[in-house]
Amino acid sequence: MTVSEAVSRRSGRLILTSTSFSALGDGFRYTALPLMLLGIGAGTDTLSTAYVVNSIPGVLFVLFGGLLSDRYPSRRVVVAVDVIRAAASAAFTVALVLDVVSVWMVYALIFALAAAEVVYFSAMQVFIADSLNAADLGVVNGRLASITTTANSLAGPGAGAFLYGVSPALPFLVDAVSFVASGLCNARVPRRREAPRASSTAPSGQGPPAVTSAPPGAMKNLAAGFEVTFADVTLRWLFVWAFVRGVAAAAVLAVLAVFVVTVRGMPVASYGYALAVGAVGGIAGGWLVSRYGDRVDVWTSTWVANIVFGASFMAMPLAHGVPAIGALLAVNLAAAVWTAVVAATYRQRVVERSHLGRVSSVLRLGVGIASIIGAGAAGLIGDAIPLDGLFFGLGLLVVLVCGSAVRRPRRHDLPPGGVPVDSESSPAGERHTSEADPGMKALDR
Repeated sequence: MTVSEAVSRRSGRLILTSTSFSALGDGFRYTALPLMLLGIGAGTDTLSTAYVVNSIPGVLFVLFGGLLSDRYPSRRVVVAVDVIRAAASAAFTVALVLDVVSVWMVYALIFALAAAEVVYFSAMQVFIADSLNAADLGVVNGRLASITTTANSLAGPGAGAFLYGVSPALPFLVDAVSFVASGLCNARVPRRREAPRASSTAPSGQGPPAVTSAPPGAMKNLAAGFEVTFADVTLRWLFVWAFVRGVAAAAVLAVLAVFVVTVRGMPVASYGYALAVGAVGGIAGGWLVSRYGDRVDVWTSTWVANIVFGASFMAMPLAHGVPAIGALLAVNLAAAVWTAVVAATYRQRVVERSHLGRVSSVLRLGVGIASIIGAGAAGLIGDAIPLDGLFFGLGLLVVLVCGSAVRRPRRHDLPPGGVPVDSESSPAGERHTSEADPGMKALDR
């Protein structure tokens, strides 16, 4: 094992540990917040509003987060965001102890943490690409997805509900501590030199023109992220697919509790059980993509995963009971994790370091807008039409939109630098192309 490989793997372990801490704390909070809102008489409109509030920062601040990630050291950004999130959760804990919490304070906490999260997302995409060898990106991204799903949807909800029963302040206190631990781990990730630029070795005539230097002005810098994203057919379709999935997922999640408890007439605890069963699919999806994501065609595997994603929602009207509902959620989440990890790894390998934060933020912006549309629509029409029909229609929308994009990208559609050669002989973090590149051939097949 070379020194570069050893440093990359140590960085990967620290990043995985950091994510484990923060994701577990998030899982506690995600469970505690709906319970708190239900405890003060919240209904479908209030829960949908909370989901919309959680999505708004994804529209307002995500481009700023991408620009921030490209202009400043990624380590400094992620550690600073961890500190801010810890302070927000700690302040809310104090408010709970003093018994001065209102619905608007819950909305404020959701908004603040969501705003920090969108900046963290873009910075972490760059941080991972800066810290790991190209060959380790797919494995670490897959494991991150499994860890996040386990903590947020499996271990977190059960423990969070238990802690909330002991004291409503406990889940938020643990969340604050988890952000501190996450920041400490991120701060210990070894520093590395910046990787070579992709465009330095890209064959002429392949992909859209690279922007070799950052143009002056914030707006022009932000526009460069859109230019790189939509100039590449693969990145463009990954954006469209993520947008449609975001609309469907947000609408379903906004009213899923009502579907389980009211429509199906199941106990309140069944909602948590169904989510826990569904989380198993996310864990399995992360494990599968970490092992096989680099061995299959990016375009075909993502296209199939999108169809499976939509079909699982279409089948929801047939589901009765925790096993059936949970199984469909598991299939859905496995497909979602696969597409998210493949898309993230693709971006980290083919987009220049100077634009990676902004390109990642463009995708997050699309998902944020989609979430607002989906959650808002569910809140408006959730009481007007049967939820069975709503779920089927959302799944059909995903299948129709994603199913129409069967064509695979041609070689000249690839972005600057193409798909890298993941070989031990390649310099750490280098992005380049060659006629023997297996990733390029996979897209040409």
